[in-house]
Amino acid sequence: MIKPGKLIVISGPSGVGKTTIYEEIKKLVPNIKRVVTTTTRLVRTNEVNGIDYYFIKPEEFKQKIERDEFLEYAIYSNNFYGTTKQEVFNAMKLGMNVILILDIQGAMNIKKIYPDALFIFLKTTNLDILRRRLILRGTDNEEEIARRLKRAETELKYESEYDYIIINDILSVAAQEFKKIIEN
Repeated sequence: MIKPGKLIVISGPSGVGKTTIYEEIKKLVPNIKRVVTTTTRLVRTNEVNGIDYYFIKPEEFKQKIERDEFLEYAIYSNNFYGTTKQEVFNAMKLGMNVILILDIQGAMNIKKIYPDALFIFLKTTNLDILRRRLILRGTDNEEEIARRLKRAETELKYESEYDYIIINDILSVAAQEFKKIIEN
């Protein structure tokens, strides 16, 4: 009999390094899988459909909502984002520890329906570091960066809702801390 995997939710402000830390964690922890989020936003340079996100049209997303295919979904920056039930539960049944990289709204939705999940909040020491990361990412204009930083201030108020808080200023240190949490 295969022991079901854990459900692990990572959240934090835009630009904090959620995907980057996952990439580091999968090198350190066997038996871990990131469930790819479905979104209606446009593909960024170097993103691949089915690896970074499943990119679909808003009409298709709405049809999936009607068919109750999402474990959770949310609207962020005028785009839909959602996690499909099938992908999460299939991986967990196979004994995989499943990581969901979600915004605060998505994480709080999961917390309501799956409170036994492990909730990890990722942040930087301060907003100046976050601002530099958003600028270096090179995907947003100054107006969008300001909007993301304003939203980050609100998101940081939710960190007490999480089981663990990790400061991601030094990736290797944050990854080791993350590994210890998962292995407990």
